Amino acid sequence: MWNRGKPITARQLSKRLAEFGIAPGPIRVGTSVAKGYKLDQFADAFKRYLPDTPSETATRLQANAGAGFSDSESCYRLRSCNR
Repeated sequence: MWNRGKPITARQLSKRLAEFGIAPGPIRVGTSVAKGYKLDQFADAFKRYLPDTPSETATRLQANAGAGFSDSESCYRLRSCNR
């Protein structure tokens, strides 16, 4: 199911998207035509599975552990000094 730690292939992605009724089709890029997906094909899936408004990120930004602290303050916060 997870491709044993390897990146998902284009064929595997296509099979997963087909489960949602999303299929590749001809896409014109300049003078050439290639197979691909259009953003509007994802509208229904995005509406069902993504929140209307983005919430806070799952991981909050962490300050650098020692930034803005003296050596003694950093040691206290990190509990890694040899005292």
